[in-house]
Amino acid sequence: MIRGEIKFDKVSEPGRYLGRDHVIFDLGRGKTVCMSMVDYANSAVEMYESEFGLLKPAETPFVNESLLSIEGYEVKGHLAGKAAALLMKCLWLARLSRPDLSYAIVHLAGSISKWSRNHDVQIKRLLGYIKSTCRFGLWGAVPQSPEIPVLRLRSE
Repeated sequence: MIRGEIKFDKVSEPGRYLGRDHVIFDLGRGKTVCMSMVDYANSAVEMYESEFGLLKPAETPFVNESLLSIEGYEVKGHLAGKAAALLMKCLWLARLSRPDLSYAIVHLAGSISKWSRNHDVQIKRLLGYIKSTCRFGLWGAVPQSPEIPVLRLRSE
């Protein structure tokens, strides 16, 4: 019905845009789009590993607070000079395809001016989580049914 009122350009595969891959496919129930940044996530991990060593995969982006000492907040961290670049790279990833990372990144970004050893541990954990979940992304679907669309969200 909309096409009867508004002229549209031909729809083409969007491909990669701003570092995010867009794949559109049909599962038989309508169009589905996947937006992911696997290469970008891997480059953030490589940025860390090239200077500071290999990362262990992590199940969550957060460090258990009981593992952090009070003294760890008083000693300047080894990553103090590189933390801003790492966090900005992660923030772009979170903004375009990984909103699950946003809280951890913003929490660490608030400590850039007073970076400590505990923050080193936290960013290492965040990047370990990114390493183990690099294939995560955003998915969306538009059903072919004539029903009114419903917005459904879930987090994994």
